[in-house]
Amino acid sequence: MQTGTGSRRRFFWEITAVVATIYATIEIPLGLVFPATRTTSVLVAELMLTAVFVADLLYRYRKAKANGPEARTRYLKGWVWVDGLASIPFGALIATPLRVLRLLRLLRLVKLIRVSSTVNRLKSVQIVNPSVVRMAVLMFWILLTAHFVAVGWIALDAVDRTLPARSQYLQAIYWTSTTLTTIGYGDLVPVTASQTIYTIFIQILGAGLYGFVIGNIASLIANIDVAKTQFREKLERINTFLRYRSIPADLQRRVNDYYEYLWNSRRGHEEANILDELPLSLRTKIAYHINSEIIEKVPIFQGAGEQLIRDVILNLQATVFLPDDYVVRKGETGREMYFISRGSVRVVSGDEQTVYATLTDGQFFGEIALLLATERTATIRANDYCDIYRLDQDTFNRIIERYPDFAEHIREHAEQRRQEMGL
Repeated sequence: MQTGTGSRRRFFWEITAVVATIYATIEIPLGLVFPATRTTSVLVAELMLTAVFVADLLYRYRKAKANGPEARTRYLKGWVWVDGLASIPFGALIATPLRVLRLLRLLRLVKLIRVSSTVNRLKSVQIVNPSVVRMAVLMFWILLTAHFVAVGWIALDAVDRTLPARSQYLQAIYWTSTTLTTIGYGDLVPVTASQTIYTIFIQILGAGLYGFVIGNIASLIANIDVAKTQFREKLERINTFLRYRSIPADLQRRVNDYYEYLWNSRRGHEEANILDELPLSLRTKIAYHINSEIIEKVPIFQGAGEQLIRDVILNLQATVFLPDDYVVRKGETGREMYFISRGSVRVVSGDEQTVYATLTDGQFFGEIALLLATERTATIRANDYCDIYRLDQDTFNRIIERYPDFAEHIREHAEQRRQEMGL
């Protein structure tokens, strides 16, 4: 729980620092072109901004120090200059009559470098689709670029300076949007040489930005759900094969139902394939998290060591049963035990006229098959889609051979059950 709480706190602080940086990025340039509009509330906000940046500097230093001497050295040689420069209270220069000194406030914008780094880390949280995050980040940088261009246009006195500050900024944003998007209505045009040079530069920037944005948005939309696209392609190949082999329509439907269930329950991914790609340590931890509780409920595993339980879990085979599929049939020789992860099954008589029981999530059946190769005494069918783990007798025997004490306990238990069943 402490780890989760610490993670949430770090996440909250990262977001706070990002919001403070965005505020500084918007407000500081505006303060340079509209110095007369700096009110008491703006000065208070400047003090709060300084406090956040200083706190962020201390937080990141402590975090680097806690990660060891190497991390601390890397921080002091790198990010400390960005965080330290942004923490200097340049807001004290707001009221200075010297514009050159007020320009020092722009040094705080180096914190934008930190925003890029933070956003890249936040992408790994996977709260939303990564393509959506990328699109949001792209739009953020476009709007930020437009803001800087508009402030530059105001600084060149290219707007009507007799208008209120809000109207001036709106006029500048209008000129920026028409220029960057290459529309250029021509109702706002440069007058001085400096304005003309600035317009030429922004027009060149806008042409490149326009192509860059269109290309990226097209790519992001195409990849906004890569998994679904790949799944559809896979399903199309399967259906093509089924038609080519003239598989009966009813069987084709069941195959499609199976893959539809895979998509709805796990976005088309096979659990075994995902776990196989992970290193053994991670695969063991994830498998143990998923199945440890259900394994420990089985009587024959009570008292078993944690390592044996882990070995059993790693050798479970995930299987999906469709509605009305037979899991086991009465009379067949049983050599497997089953654990229900999701779904329900019904235990019925051989003629299926009598329902003995219904088993659901977290329950198991067939444990005697691990001990004795006996005939099944009942038929078991799936009520709905079922995620079931299977453990066969050969695998179980191979595992317990590595644990002599437990193997002896199992042999005694098996002999006791054999005598009880009269075998």
